[in-house]
Amino acid sequence: MTARHAGLLLPLFSASSSSSWGIGELPDAAVLGEWLEAAGLDRLMLLPLGTVPDGETSPYSAASAMAIDPIYIAIAEMEDFTRAGGAATLSLELREHLDAAVGAPAVSYAHVRRVKAAALDLAFGCFVEHDWTRHTGRAAAFASYVAREAWWLDDYALFQACAAEWPGVSWRQWPEPIRDRHPEALSAAWTHFERRILREQYAQWIADEQWQEAREALAARGITVVGDLQFVVALESADVWARADEYLLDVSVGAPPDAFSAEGQNWKLPGYRWDEVGRSYGGAGSGE
Repeated sequence: MTARHAGLLLPLFSASSSSSWGIGELPDAAVLGEWLEAAGLDRLMLLPLGTVPDGETSPYSAASAMAIDPIYIAIAEMEDFTRAGGAATLSLELREHLDAAVGAPAVSYAHVRRVKAAALDLAFGCFVEHDWTRHTGRAAAFASYVAREAWWLDDYALFQACAAEWPGVSWRQWPEPIRDRHPEALSAAWTHFERRILREQYAQWIADEQWQEAREALAARGITVVGDLQFVVALESADVWARADEYLLDVSVGAPPDAFSAEGQNWKLPGYRWDEVGRSYGGAGSGE
């Protein structure tokens, strides 16, 4: 007889706890596990956690299929943030953003992103000063993570650094050598944006640590995490920039008219070029 399971489906941003900064955070999944266990549930299904571009809120408009949006990091639980002085070191303006985020009836993305980005900068500066430049054990752990995840993290971190250099500008309008990924231009950009890139890698390392800790806590309660698929990424994403030949850049994925939308839906997401995807990954096209 097949075992039956029951659980909860929700976006993490809706699972905020009393300690959250205006949005559900990665450790909140573990807190939610206490309620799930008490209710006799053993499955937790979350919507995608990928980084979304500024101005976007849909978890499906991701800037990477692999990265975790730093907005989900629990800043207050970061060792480096505490060592840097914690919330007391935030400016009055940032504390006002934090108060507005925590007090908002729904997720106020502008306030949350503003205060968390600044707090992460503070924590990162502390990490660089006390660990990275001194080659400590934590620095070694971070370097190991960066090396292990380089297959996607390198492109993501460089993309985010370039996006910060040219805010609001599509990667298709970046300087041609960067847009078209000329090796010498990428090498020069890597050197020029070294600190920005390191900061993006650091944020992903912290997010990964908090996510793995949350999953282990849930597993200890017998709860399995099920993730909704990131079936495609945003046009303005590291994935599309890095593999532009595998996407249809002049079409937009959506859904036809149905009971939920009489006019259909335009998700503003690129389609796949299945012939190129098949060749890249060893197949002969969409049928393999």
